[in-house]
Amino acid sequence: RLGNVYRLRNESQPAIEAYQESARFDPRYAAPWYSLGNVYAMLAQDREAVEAYRRAIELNPAEAWPYHHLALVYENRQAYQPAATLYRQAIDRHRTDTDRAVSWDSLGNVYSSWGQYPQAIQSFEEAVRLNPQFALPWNSLGDVYSAVGDYPKAIDAYRQAIAIDPDYAWSYNNLGLVYEKIREYDQAIATYRQVIDRPIESPDRAVAWNSLGDVYLALNREKDAVTAYEQAIALDPDYIWPYNSLGGIYEKRGQYDYAYALYQQATRRHRQQSIAL
Repeated sequence: RLGNVYRLRNESQPAIEAYQESARFDPRYAAPWYSLGNVYAMLAQDREAVEAYRRAIELNPAEAWPYHHLALVYENRQAYQPAATLYRQAIDRHRTDTDRAVSWDSLGNVYSSWGQYPQAIQSFEEAVRLNPQFALPWNSLGDVYSAVGDYPKAIDAYRQAIAIDPDYAWSYNNLGLVYEKIREYDQAIATYRQVIDRPIESPDRAVAWNSLGDVYLALNREKDAVTAYEQAIALDPDYIWPYNSLGGIYEKRGQYDYAYALYQQATRRHRQQSIAL
């Protein structure tokens, strides 16, 4: 319990020490090893996380979540085969449909990243069958259908996600992108406007403004595009794409100093983000 207190306070090292002490006190108890794995995973210390999760599984093979979170470590390392196997092991051990839906959704993400779209669709459909009010797999279904060019099904899936969670911005942004692909620009504009008008986090609205700028540019509404890109930058100064897009407009106008300054800002922010990673 002390380890949980430290973890909730984002004090990683004291949390690790508390969990290690708990594991030494009762070597047969799986829970501190699972909690250790979670802290190590949060710190991106993958080797230590894998060891901790495997120890938790060894001590309590019937518990589902160590399999799930170990799978997530492998997924983040793009080791999709072991990740898929572990998610299926978690699914077999979950006690509720709600928990099973979470692991089916994660399994779908693995198959999607792996390029195995039929399996991804089956996984996401199983997730929403088990928990119809789970927005994430509906959004992910939309992503897969969009990737394979089945735009009507993508639109339906994104609309389902929005109906379940109206504040989840990515479903709107993804729906807008589908409308762009099929050149239904009025629908795209209306969809992005819904994100902009909602009381959600600034970075999400910045993405919508940037996408709105792209639509205006496609419609040769350059002045509106400039305004949209500037709004995106104002909401999220670290978001790279509107700098590049705005720079392209100024370059086309022959305003090369403005364009160069914007490209430089995009490059500098990209480097800063790469260093942070």
